[in-house]
Amino acid sequence: MGTVYCTQIPHRHDSKTGALVPSLNISTASEFGEVIVMMPPRSAFYDMNYLFKEVFGHLSHFKMDNDFLLPLGDPVLCGLCAAFLGRRLPYFDILKWDKNIGRYTRNRVRGW
Repeated sequence: MGTVYCTQIPHRHDSKTGALVPSLNISTASEFGEVIVMMPPRSAFYDMNYLFKEVFGHLSHFKMDNDFLLPLGDPVLCGLCAAFLGRRLPYFDILKWDKNIGRYTRNRVRGW
């Protein structure tokens, strides 16, 4: 079984406690492998050089036949991850939520 590289889990403020809480449950992605969340919530406010270093450090271990990208959260971060993998590998698999069946589906993306 592979690894699921999740860009980040979107969070929201809980109206009762004021705390940041996940706005969605990604536990079903674990059917594809161990889920690794690469960046914390609200990381778009960090230094972009730090973001690149952290994310690319994680994705340097990505194996095209076993692993998956789960793009959630900041669109710039999602795009950077896909661009990095697309330049590095002939193809990679991305997970997309299918609301009709209530689970993530595997989609193959060709590199460029």
